[in-house]
Amino acid sequence: MTPYTFERFKHLRTLKINGNKFVCDCQILPLIEWIRSNSTRIVEAGQCAGPSGLEGCSCQDTIVRCSNKNMKSFPVALPIDTTELFLDSNAIDEISIDEINRLTNLVKLDMSHNLVESIEDDTFVNLTKLSTLILSYNKLTPRAFKGLNSLRILSLHGNDISSLPETAFATLGNITHIAVGSNSLFCDCRMEWFSRWIKSKFVEAGIARCVAPTTVANQLLLTARPHQFQYKRFLIDWSQHTSKGVTMDSRTG
Repeated sequence: MTPYTFERFKHLRTLKINGNKFVCDCQILPLIEWIRSNSTRIVEAGQCAGPSGLEGCSCQDTIVRCSNKNMKSFPVALPIDTTELFLDSNAIDEISIDEINRLTNLVKLDMSHNLVESIEDDTFVNLTKLSTLILSYNKLTPRAFKGLNSLRILSLHGNDISSLPETAFATLGNITHIAVGSNSLFCDCRMEWFSRWIKSKFVEAGIARCVAPTTVANQLLLTARPHQFQYKRFLIDWSQHTSKGVTMDSRTG
């Protein structure tokens, strides 16, 4: 199917293309651009039958939906002009740096409910337009989000985060909302900066709570006072809340 397929239909406004086996590579881009330029409305979008790894995904305009497709790895050969990518509810354990950085027009990425444990440095370095990043319910530990200067919404809800370094969000100058609820936050002096930061920036909705030490257990980070973030060796106490925890050092808070 090419852009010339519908050329003689000058007044075409509605198009149903479901039931077709589209190969969603760069060769389909001219057809997508033709549909957009002619104000044609797709009421029933087709699904990708290829390339390998995109079977069953649906594409509408520049939005790619691969939710709940039992994917084990990050898809390859995604359309280069993708602006929104939904990969939620799969079994992806790693974000391919090469593949994700091809998508320089990406505005929204939803990878919630996957198995991602870590994010390498510069994973999102080329995604300067990305404004919404949803990584809820993975297995993430704190990592820097270098290069995401346009990011406004970051969801890290329900991961394995226990502590956040002060440099974690240093480059996120435009952030307006950050979600870190349902994490096992250990509120010693290393988390005091985060409490101050969310209060001054108004970026956290008052959901994130400390689980340890016992002196601040169940305390909202948003309402915690500076003197409550004291560093002590609560190894026994902490082990009751998480099997992973954090590595404690000899600093004093």
